[in-house]
Amino acid sequence: MIMDGTLRQYLWAPSTWLQTMAQWEGKRIDKSHEGQSYGFAPYAYKKDMESGALGADMGFWVVNRKRMTELFEELDWEELKGLGVGERIECVKRMTQDKFAGTWEEAYGLYQKSQEGN
Repeated sequence: MIMDGTLRQYLWAPSTWLQTMAQWEGKRIDKSHEGQSYGFAPYAYKKDMESGALGADMGFWVVNRKRMTELFEELDWEELKGLGVGERIECVKRMTQDKFAGTWEEAYGLYQKSQEGN
């Protein structure tokens, strides 16, 4: 699954925030050029980006990424399917607000730890 956080930036339909890889690529990736395709960055690149993000924004996106991963692991997809649209949205909003409470504080603590070694 792909969670696309660029919806407003690129004027994508709000309903496309969560899609399968095939759905996401079908609408977002131009495969008309032979040899070009979307690929996942190697693990080393991801670690470099994470390290850079820690210093660039005091760790905010490092913490957000971790919390978003935890949130998706904690969602009960079967329970959510059984709810009406409004109930489902409110349920996920509550979970998200709880999950992301204290994000800046955690990020700043992480940043401070990273600066202790410098």
